Amino acid sequence: MTTIVTTHIDEQGNPVQNKFELESKDFAIILHQQNLKVDVPEFVEVNPQDTIQCIDRMKQNEWEWVSSGKLFKTLWNEAFDPSDRIKPPALIAVLNLADLGLRHVAGMITLGCEAALAGRSVFFRNPETYLHPKTERYIATMLHTMLERCGGKGGRIQVKGYTRKDGTTVESYERTVTAKTETDPKTDKEQTLHWCHCLGEDKEIVDLKGKGRVTAGWMSREVENDTEIGTWFVAEFVKLRDGRPDDKV
Repeated sequence: MTTIVTTHIDEQGNPVQNKFELESKDFAIILHQQNLKVDVPEFVEVNPQDTIQCIDRMKQNEWEWVSSGKLFKTLWNEAFDPSDRIKPPALIAVLNLADLGLRHVAGMITLGCEAALAGRSVFFRNPETYLHPKTERYIATMLHTMLERCGGKGGRIQVKGYTRKDGTTVESYERTVTAKTETDPKTDKEQTLHWCHCLGEDKEIVDLKGKGRVTAGWMSREVENDTEIGTWFVAEFVKLRDGRPDDKV
């Protein structure tokens, strides 16, 4: 079961919250009226502000690594009507000259795959934002494919069947995304900083005792300075990245 929290403003101008349980599904679409905010506290949220900031702040070498992958290209194509499909731009600077819809799609793929590959469930808030109506018709299929391919539920992925060069065939099968047994501290730190950078300077990410909700920008500085909090946060990021949320650090 998944906990859903809704908030709306009543006739007296007061916020009213309700909580209910949604039967667990591999993929669900929530449709609701205007005066209703929906939150899924247990899920990683990806919203339109996150996606645009992610692409705005992405470096060229990071974009080359992300956009050249087979998974990214597959999801990118699935997001658009065949008549509108273009190849992902080779330069991140060119992508950032494009309309918000293209950048939003690229950001959803980047952030959604990061979370899903870590075994986390993802809540895409208002994924239709910035998109042309034609693209809106395709986006749900793209997101469903993303979560299937990345193992968004329980860290499992479906591997498609294929034919070897010698003519023999391999049937499709399901496998678990396995956690790394060893990590490189320098890489862990760099990837933690990149994740914070994609979220945006002012994005609140965690509650700290005595400090309240802290932002990605604040945490980035702790990580860069190798403080006790920064070191702890890198370890927490690695657990989520590698699908080991219950490990003790």
